[in-house]
Formats: sequence, C-alpha cells, structure tokens
Amino acid sequence: MTTTEEDNNKYLIFSLDQNLYGVAIGNVSEIIEYQRPTKIPNLPSYIHGLLNLRGKVLPIIDFNLYLGQTTTVITKKTSAVIINYVFKNQVINLGVLVDDVLDVVEIPPESLEHVPDLNVKIKSEFIKNMFVLNEKIVILFDVNQVFSENALNVIADIPANK
Repeated sequence: MTTTEEDNNKYLIFSLDQNLYGVAIGNVSEIIEYQRPTKIPNLPSYIHGLLNLRGKVLPIIDFNLYLGQTTTVITKKTSAVIINYVFKNQVINLGVLVDDVLDVVEIPPESLEHVPDLNVKIKSEFIKNMFVLNEKIVILFDVNQVFSENALNVIADIPANK
C-alpha cells in the first residue's frame, strides 16, 4: 500500500495482551488470518517462523514477544498484519502477529498526544503518539523505530528479503 494524502491520519488499531495499539495505515499492506508458519531453527525466539504468502516468503514476528511481553496465544482472532518499510535501502516485508485487528480509524493530528515518559516495558522510541478511543488509550507505534537495527539485520538476512 502506498501512502496517500488522505491516509496520513489513518491508523490500523489492534490488540496485544488486552491493550490497544496502532500503526499508520500507510505501513500496512494487508491483514491475513493466522496461518501456522514454518519454524526455522536458530532464529531469535520472537521470529515465529516463515510464511509463504502467494509465492513470497515472509518472516512472521511474534509482536508480543518482540516487545518483551509473553508469547502470543493463538486464537481464532489472531491475525498477521503484513508491514512494508525500507531498511538500509531494502524493502522489508514482514508479518506481525496481533491478538485481534479492530478497526482503521482516522485521527486528526490535534487529537494525538505525546506519551508521558514512564518506566514501561515498551521502549519509548517505539512510540509515536497516543490517543483515546472509546475511553481506552491507544498507543501508536512508529514502525520505522519499532524494530531495532539488530532485529532488522536478522530479518533482512532471511532469504525471503534478499
């Protein structure tokens, strides 16, 4: 998906471990139902495996585990959000497991708030902003910051992304 002017304020909202998070819709190419990936030995534990998606092999990241939380419990609502972005002049395609995809919402910039500096499990550089949706706080991730350089180097070295 390419970002258009009208997509600039749209976010995909999903849940992880009973919390709400979002990413800019421009970073999302599609959402798929959970499919059991092929496990690959000797990869970091947060890499759930590889998935063949219409002839393209993608690494699938257990987003909960990557963020330092517990392993994602697979349910009927578990989905993989397919994310695309550029890292070291290379397009990286990967899937991130989420507990449930909830909605795409448009949030005016004036409704976005900075996250207070708290001692939290999720690194603050991952977080772009937050907003309130139906009386619940939604944390917006900055996709370009979420994955550390070490993690992206591992993912970029997977043959699917070469």
